[in-house]
Amino acid sequence: MRGIIARVGGKSKIADFIVSKFPKEAKETYVEPFVGGGSIFFSKPYESKVEVINDKDKDIADIYKDYKVVNDLHKKNFNPSRKQFVKLQSQTNFKDKTDRLYRNVYLSRFSFRGNRKGYVGEKKEKQTEGTSVSYKNPLYNKKYTDRLKRVNVFNKDFKELIKKYDGKNTFFYLDPPYSRSVDVKDYEEVGITIEEIYNSLKNIEGKFLLSYDDNKDVRKLFKGYKIKKIKTKYETSGNPFEVVELLISNY
Repeated sequence: MRGIIARVGGKSKIADFIVSKFPKEAKETYVEPFVGGGSIFFSKPYESKVEVINDKDKDIADIYKDYKVVNDLHKKNFNPSRKQFVKLQSQTNFKDKTDRLYRNVYLSRFSFRGNRKGYVGEKKEKQTEGTSVSYKNPLYNKKYTDRLKRVNVFNKDFKELIKKYDGKNTFFYLDPPYSRSVDVKDYEEVGITIEEIYNSLKNIEGKFLLSYDDNKDVRKLFKGYKIKKIKTKYETSGNPFEVVELLISNY
């Protein structure tokens, strides 16, 4: 299954490789404190006994919470429209969870890098002008409803989540906002330092795998752990470019 929404730094292109590095504990208690678009979670080919996903961005957490119970989003109109985009941006009250899910998925789909801030549907809008083409939600979401039914979804601080679920049979996969996130402003919650991440992980009982950008600060902090370089590609406005990331683990 593909991720539900696009997010900057998403792992769709390397998801299978990352999942292949998971330890056996991932089949017991799996915790993802920064789920984002969900590329890693949905690439996991098995359901763990306990599954926990979390995002500090309330809109993102609500997408997963609402997908657990909503299975008729495919009936909604996803035609690109700046007017509709601006209208949904200001919407704060919802008649039901379907209404809230539609708002959050629509904004994610038609925004720059999935940040739900700047509208990028002009090209598709021109292509469909004067036609009867109707864009529906590209994902048949009943399979997501079924997959998420038994998953615990939270909108909490990552440190709180790690303390709550740590144990010898717990595996944490972390893909936090990287060091450059403060500059690009793609996330609601930025400013999470690598020191905070390190301090939350250094004494845990469980196992972890951390994705992060390659820089000297993270290498210095995690010098006692296993570090692997991995190449991937990001895409901005249809232009792909190669980047180097690190996979850091305590196993």
